[in-house]
Amino acid sequence: MPHTEFTFFSRQSHTLIHGVSGHVGFVMSMDFIDSLKERDPAKASKFAELTLDDLRTRLLAIQDHIAVNDYPKISEKAHAMKSVAAQAGASGFSELCRLIELCCEGQGDKALAELFLDLQSEFHKVEQKLHKYME
Repeated sequence: MPHTEFTFFSRQSHTLIHGVSGHVGFVMSMDFIDSLKERDPAKASKFAELTLDDLRTRLLAIQDHIAVNDYPKISEKAHAMKSVAAQAGASGFSELCRLIELCCEGQGDKALAELFLDLQSEFHKVEQKLHKYME
């Protein structure tokens, strides 16, 4: 997938954000869920299942909100996903959510579209990792 440069202004932090799509990289620490699995495999499985359900639901909602340029809703869903992903150890996914939040402040359509594609790709990687705990 070709990488696209994007630049937008964050009204919240009053800074210019510059980046390149596809450059966040997959990072996922399984420490939390591994320790949970050692103590209670059923809870680890349930955690993985609930995390994936939550992320999937919000990802689909973001896609719907992008279609109508509803930046406040996109930002709200991205913020919630950022926290869920961080708790699950998916820091790359969480970082993409943060960038989407910032992009919504600047309402950068092209950057948002590129970041959303990256987010979808990252979700599939997170999904593969968490499915291993649901077996």
